[in-house]
Amino acid sequence: MNKFIRFNLSSETTIEDLMGRLLSSGESWSGFKFVPVPFIEAYENGCILLLDELNLVQKNIIQSIQYGIDSKVLYIEVNGKMLKYKKSKDFRIICTQNPKSGGFVSIREDLSEFLQRFQVIYY
Repeated sequence: MNKFIRFNLSSETTIEDLMGRLLSSGESWSGFKFVPVPFIEAYENGCILLLDELNLVQKNIIQSIQYGIDSKVLYIEVNGKMLKYKKSKDFRIICTQNPKSGGFVSIREDLSEFLQRFQVIYY
């Protein structure tokens, strides 16, 4: 059974939150190391990734997710070095979103074009 990873998105989610970030490390000659986070972990290890509140994130994050879904390899530049992550054949992504109405209507994105990549289920 594939590992399940749930990640809550918001209007303040950054690329670093989803793809990975540099952290200080005494083990590295540069003093930093790149730590992959939810998307990269699921992408490379064949996990099921649930992204909650997809339509709250900024368009550049949607574009990064789209690129990851469409490509077989992700390249992430860290301190001038290209890190390569291969997509596992078992990688699965599930996204949830609330309707573009109510109190958050002004910050929810219209993702109708992006959602064509998914089987949409309404409940």
